[in-house]
Amino acid sequence: MELVHTTTSDQLRLDGLWQAPTPGSNQAVLLLHGVGGTFYGTSLLSSIGQRLLESGYGVLRANTRGHDVISLAQVQDRFRFEGAAFEQLSRCPRDIAAWLALMSERGVKKSIVIGHSLGALKAVYAAAHDPAASPDILISLSPPQLSYTKLMNGPERESFAKTMEQAQQHVQQARYSELMQVKTPVPMIITAATYVDKYGPEERYNFANFAHLVNCPSYYIYGELELTDKNAAFSAALSTLKSLPFKTNTPDFEIISGANHFYHERFDEVTQAVLEWLSASK
Repeated sequence: MELVHTTTSDQLRLDGLWQAPTPGSNQAVLLLHGVGGTFYGTSLLSSIGQRLLESGYGVLRANTRGHDVISLAQVQDRFRFEGAAFEQLSRCPRDIAAWLALMSERGVKKSIVIGHSLGALKAVYAAAHDPAASPDILISLSPPQLSYTKLMNGPERESFAKTMEQAQQHVQQARYSELMQVKTPVPMIITAATYVDKYGPEERYNFANFAHLVNCPSYYIYGELELTDKNAAFSAALSTLKSLPFKTNTPDFEIISGANHFYHERFDEVTQAVLEWLSASK
């Protein structure tokens, strides 16, 4: 295995871990962590990555600019705050394009992106918006539907409305980087600007607006339990995806029985589903 790094088009350095495919194979998988995660700290993706490696695929475990809750990012000879608290999701195609370019430089001819949670949503958003960030195959594990409308009508609507109002006031007062400790839709520390961008009424990252634009074979997987959860970002996510007007490459869908959002005690099942689908899609 080899520690690697890449530089995005806006000169942000990102780090990762590369494991080459079996000699004679030219397929590799880019693994994208969820909100605040890292390339070295995601148990689910590590488990999937190990099985894929054993099956002959190359594996690139990669950081995005949203790694950790707050990170100090190197941009040429300067540093700035990044991480989940500060990231703007519209920039995620730059991260994915940079990693796909590195894979191509390593001789990869068939690129596969597998993301979990927010990483899954980033993979879909990037593939729909930037050809350079679109892989040959996309596997999306539990992407959340970041819909302002759904959150405003969900079971935690009062908490969400109050938090959104506070964040919008901070932005109007030019307090963009003011850190807020929020509970809805997930507990975390986040800047006012990022909260409004991510969950605001413009619905920039509601996959209902762009998932059907992805132009590569795609596979969506959810845990059975998260689809019946009270979290508005997941409760109707799969039915929303199935209703979209896909014109080409209609996705395949899978529900892992008894699995929650993190697939606790279901790693083997989700990994087997991934391997079988990849084998069938060759």
